[in-house]
Amino acid sequence: MDNFYDRFGNEIEFVKTFKGDCMGVGLVQRGANDKHVCFLPIVEDDESWYISSGSSISSFWLPEMIEQFKIAEEWMKVNCEKDGAYGYKFK
Repeated sequence: MDNFYDRFGNEIEFVKTFKGDCMGVGLVQRGANDKHVCFLPIVEDDESWYISSGSSISSFWLPEMIEQFKIAEEWMKVNCEKDGAYGYKFK
């Protein structure tokens, strides 16, 4: 598991991360008693990874972000349980 910090200094423990050159996605459990999969975009800067804080990102990186989301989705199809119309749950 990868640990990150949000812009308020709260620690976020990702169950799984998917990283490209600059853009990525981290999967996190919704809550202590809720196994639904949620995601947060992550970005690389100076060889360190951060949770995207809502600042704008160049459209140059859009194809990479889409690719990382597709990889994450394929991983969820294999490693998580589909929960009807509510997305996925960690097993």
